[in-house]
Amino acid sequence: MNRADLTRAVRDRHPRQRLTADQAVVTVLDVIARSIADGEPVTVTGFGRIEVVDTAARSGRDAATGERIPIPPSRRPRFKASPKLLRAIEAGP
Repeated sequence: MNRADLTRAVRDRHPRQRLTADQAVVTVLDVIARSIADGEPVTVTGFGRIEVVDTAARSGRDAATGERIPIPPSRRPRFKASPKLLRAIEAGP
C-alpha cells in the first residue's frame, strides 16, 4: 500500500470528507517523519513503534572483489510491530 492507496482507503471510510483525506494522510506521515528525525519515537497503540537508531561504524565486504570496506556510522528508522498487529498478521485476511 502506498500513499495514494492509503488516501483512497481513508476516503472510502469517510466519504463526506473526500477533500481532506489526502491532507490528513500527508499530515500524519509528515508528523511521523519529523518526529522520528528529531529523535522522538512515535508509538501508535495497536500498530507499533517507529524510532531512529544509530548504527556503529563497521566493516563489510565488497561483493565483487571480496575486499574489506569500511561502512560509516548511520541513522536508520526501525519499526517494531505491536502484539495486536502481529496477531492480525498471523490470522490472515
